[in-house]
Amino acid sequence: EMLLQRRKHLHLSMLKNLREELHLDLEAKMEHVASETFKVSRSWGNRCASRAKEDFDGMCKRHEGLEGALLNDDKEYKDRITEAILCKKWALMKFEHFTENEPEYQGSDQQPAPPSGSLHHRILALPLADFGRPGVLRELVMGVMGFPWAAMEQGEAHADL
Repeated sequence: EMLLQRRKHLHLSMLKNLREELHLDLEAKMEHVASETFKVSRSWGNRCASRAKEDFDGMCKRHEGLEGALLNDDKEYKDRITEAILCKKWALMKFEHFTENEPEYQGSDQQPAPPSGSLHHRILALPLADFGRPGVLRELVMGVMGFPWAAMEQGEAHADL
């Protein structure tokens, strides 16, 4: 039984480290939100940072619920490690895309949430894993849904403009 739990314990320790790294990275990025390179206010940056942390924590909770025996399968263990590392990267991408895009609505600081359908609303609503899918970010920024962005990025489709 202890042998079955070793990998899970190791994995949970790695998740804890990744969570701490993510929090430190987001704190460092928040220091720059007030500069002219960012298009949103500090309060909106805080809102997005909190959402990115919540999304990452959701992945951590799923992993905490995994059976120890599952992580003793090498492929499964590798997949969970890869997912955790990528989720940290995607959480940072979520924050960067949110803070680097101009709000398309007035009084963003006073609003409790971005207006439905706005770019910032779409960024906050996007699951972390989608930040790793080809074409999703282009669709997000362009606001054109249903277009074959992924296929175009992979050279499988062309648009005649």
